[in-house]
Amino acid sequence: MKLSSRGDHPRVMQDMKRQTCKVIAILLLLNLSGGFQEISAQANPDQEVKNLAAFAKAYGYVRFFYPNAQTRDFNWDAFLVYGVEQVRDLKTTDELKAGLSDLFSHIAPYASFTAVENSTLEVRQIFQGDSITFWQHAAFSIGENMGAKSDGNNIRVLVTAAHDSTKIIQADSPLLADRVQPEFVAYSNFNKYYYPDNFRPRPYGNRYVLDIQPNPSVPFSSKLIDDLWITMPIALDREEAKHLRQNSGMRQFSNVMQEFDAKEKSELEEENIWYADFILAWNAFHHLYPYRKRSERMFGFSSSEQLTIGLGQISNSTDKKSTSYAVVKNYVTSFQDGHANVSRQQNQKKNNQDTKAPKRVRSWLPFYRTYAEGKIYVLRSFDPKIKRGDQLLAINDKDITAILDTQVKNQKATPQLNLISAVNTVGSLFDTSEAEVRLKRGDEILTVKVNTLSQKEYFKHFRNPYGHKPIEFPVPGTVYINPTLASQEDFENSWDKIIAAKHLIFDLRLYPNSLRKIFNHLPVDQGLGKGLIISSPLNMYPNQKLQHHIWHSALTVSKEPFINAEISVLVARTTMSRGETFASYLKYAGATLIGDGNTAGASGGLDWFTTPGNIKIFLTASYTVREEGEEMQSVGITPDILVILSVDGLMAGKDQVYEAALKRVQD
Repeated sequence: MKLSSRGDHPRVMQDMKRQTCKVIAILLLLNLSGGFQEISAQANPDQEVKNLAAFAKAYGYVRFFYPNAQTRDFNWDAFLVYGVEQVRDLKTTDELKAGLSDLFSHIAPYASFTAVENSTLEVRQIFQGDSITFWQHAAFSIGENMGAKSDGNNIRVLVTAAHDSTKIIQADSPLLADRVQPEFVAYSNFNKYYYPDNFRPRPYGNRYVLDIQPNPSVPFSSKLIDDLWITMPIALDREEAKHLRQNSGMRQFSNVMQEFDAKEKSELEEENIWYADFILAWNAFHHLYPYRKRSERMFGFSSSEQLTIGLGQISNSTDKKSTSYAVVKNYVTSFQDGHANVSRQQNQKKNNQDTKAPKRVRSWLPFYRTYAEGKIYVLRSFDPKIKRGDQLLAINDKDITAILDTQVKNQKATPQLNLISAVNTVGSLFDTSEAEVRLKRGDEILTVKVNTLSQKEYFKHFRNPYGHKPIEFPVPGTVYINPTLASQEDFENSWDKIIAAKHLIFDLRLYPNSLRKIFNHLPVDQGLGKGLIISSPLNMYPNQKLQHHIWHSALTVSKEPFINAEISVLVARTTMSRGETFASYLKYAGATLIGDGNTAGASGGLDWFTTPGNIKIFLTASYTVREEGEEMQSVGITPDILVILSVDGLMAGKDQVYEAALKRVQD
């Protein structure tokens, strides 16, 4: 978005005129009455919030569910900012109704805005010869990772469906169109935790089109605000869809949006971008986030209510940019998703030139920390002045307990992940190359000055904080495998011993690279892959009113030689994402999980998207659940053997979780 001086912009001039009129009105009242009288504000903040809330909902409904094939290359971010600008100052619901009708007339010509509800949600069976067009979202379909750069599991497709054939008109991912064709599956074959017996995973995923679809003769209707409803089709029959593809007004409006996006923005106009940031984040999570409804039930909040609350906070703020960022972050973290992260990107455009805002330099204390018996201890150190087992008391005269409490409160994932994330964050500083650390070593209190490490140096030294080799042979017949460190060459060199082993120990306490080679040789009759359902939920309606979970697996069919070893899996509070998924697969293959607490509760694929104001938002994009319906997200997996870390074990230099696994092997 380009910037310019604010003085010559029409809206700025209008604002100045309003202020002038307001001053004149005050002087007149003073003159007539001899004193101040109550004066109603010309701008109504409540009306502004209503206007923005109505537009925000309509924007999400149309962008994600209106079946228009021409919107593939439409600049939705520019339209979002443009729409905010158009509706903010409207003074009545009637003006808002007319404004929304005009805004959406080109991209959604069959949508209408009325004072009453026109219809209700309805589905129908697809009959032989029917041909309807509708959007189908597979999981988080606007992401910049899985949606366009990975295997295409999270994408939306505009499908023309009939009972005897299925054709993709439009795919938002270039990976989809020529690799995957949807298949019809009877609605009766699906429930939340069921997958068909004849289903076989295929490369690049599967696209199912259920035989129950939106009814094109009964449009979707939803209340935007009091006395204002939107009514629009979720599906169109063949002729209506064809008419939309011939809409020349849409092409002209797209050009208008491109010009709007390219023009310089005044400071006052930039406010619209900060509203747009939250509106996009809200719509993305509200309609497409796989765990939205579950999070609302678990954590006791309403996503719908958060829309008006957040818009109100931005509207009432004098620093809308900062407030918008805080509102977006609060909304995203309210889902307590271990993958969730919100950050403002540094690169921005100004006057046709790329500029980079000053970036704070992050550095790290030169030792790796761990948590035991309610305190933080040094596990490994790069600085010889600091020893393993030293208790951390203060950093730069700030009490470590207070720092840890503050960091825990700043985290909004699962309790177990919050604690460990806070312990890790305690060791990171900004804009400094040295720090003063107060330690307790035995009965002695020490104050030590240390040089900090860059992030690259820190992860180089502490990528392997437990000190193990990629593959070890601790006792005869037992193989320890650290998939974070092990390369393909390591696997190849040790393959004969892995196949012949009586006991395998997998270390999933850090983020693993891949265990696919191992998994492919675990026999299927052990239940591998059947205990865990990884789903790309299909959404065809707004507000997640109808959602189907489609099971898929990253695994291939087992092959010889089979691995028949007894398996132990080392886990920690930081075991998340791929590591947590692997741990769950192995658990259902009969493995024993050993760890110091529940895993992180952040399984499933990671994805992200960027808002018009350059806020990058990370989240879990796919849905993971155990076959019997037990949830993992925000809960984690409870170890079969719980290890309580002790300070004595730490001082003795023991990896206590690893020692517990060896004891199990020996017993």
